Amino acid sequence: MPFFDELWTGVPVIEAPALERTHALAHGGTAVMLLVAPALLAAVLEVRLLMWAERGDPRRWIAGSQLVIAACTAIAALAPAAGLVTLMLGLAGTASGVSTSLAQGLVVAADPEQGERSMMRWTLASALGDVAAPLLLAATAAVGLGWQAALLAVAALVGMHALAVSLGPRASASAAGDEVGDALAFGLRDALRHRRLMAWLAAATACTLLDEVLVAFAALHLRLDRNASPSTIAIAVAAWAAGSALALAITERVLLRVSARGVLGVAALACTIAAALWWALPSTAAVVGALVVVGVTTAPLFPIAQAQAHAQVPGRGALIGAASQPFVLFELVTPWLLGLAADRWGLGLALALMAVGPAALVGFALAPRAWVRPLS
Repeated sequence: MPFFDELWTGVPVIEAPALERTHALAHGGTAVMLLVAPALLAAVLEVRLLMWAERGDPRRWIAGSQLVIAACTAIAALAPAAGLVTLMLGLAGTASGVSTSLAQGLVVAADPEQGERSMMRWTLASALGDVAAPLLLAATAAVGLGWQAALLAVAALVGMHALAVSLGPRASASAAGDEVGDALAFGLRDALRHRRLMAWLAAATACTLLDEVLVAFAALHLRLDRNASPSTIAIAVAAWAAGSALALAITERVLLRVSARGVLGVAALACTIAAALWWALPSTAAVVGALVVVGVTTAPLFPIAQAQAHAQVPGRGALIGAASQPFVLFELVTPWLLGLAADRWGLGLALALMAVGPAALVGFALAPRAWVRPLS
């Protein structure tokens, strides 16, 4: 599932320059269309949907959410106006948030003692989706088609995946009953007061600056400041994603020997340095190479933080997803502010500011009390 989620989000983000030209938008407007407005719509709808899903069959909700993503992606590909594209991306993002929260809860609960490794594998699947998105765009361009054709292909793939999930096994009635009982015993208000849970959700949110936000602004930087061709941008994004995937595969094995806290500390420190400097290197080739380093060092951050969040309230993926909604404000405002900073002072400054995310995670690695697990 995370593979397909990254496909449908990656295609429009990588094509940010084309969307900007098509709809005559400034950098700030592009950030609003691709990142801010969809997050705002998700903030309005997602909590209620997740609390309904808390009491239902998670696999049924996952399949339904994936069908919504497929339909919205297809409509976005054919939409004539930026407003409709934004609406469809927002609805798809809401559905993605629901299915992701539920699926992560199932994955981590399947082997609670190996939560970090499970999330590494989850994030690896996402990284492979990041690799596939620019390759899909390159393939459609090679046969004379545009990003709209790529989005339609993604919609078809997501729809088939939804069908496969719907045909899979469903949760037993007793398991569903247990979920309802847990929800009554420990609800959303309790989760919002759970300090370690909220701290780890904040840490996971800090990682978002170096995912789709980084890709969108990096694509703009390469195209506008470096005069890179669309194929060069696609190669750069694919290389970044490939570096992330390789790091995730290696880290999943490293966690058998090294503590998650140690991995987080080293990766976050290295990422802070790389994220602050990569865009300022003199040549385009060096920039692309340094972007790979950013991908490698970013990769372990989110899965460790998210696994620690799930460890605090085991088996409650929907509840954790709902509790994370207060941090939507950060995800909503930050891309817009970065877009405004880029309009006023240049893309370089906006890219350098993204190093704040991994810098914050260094602090989590140095705080031993944050790693006490789990609270019941």
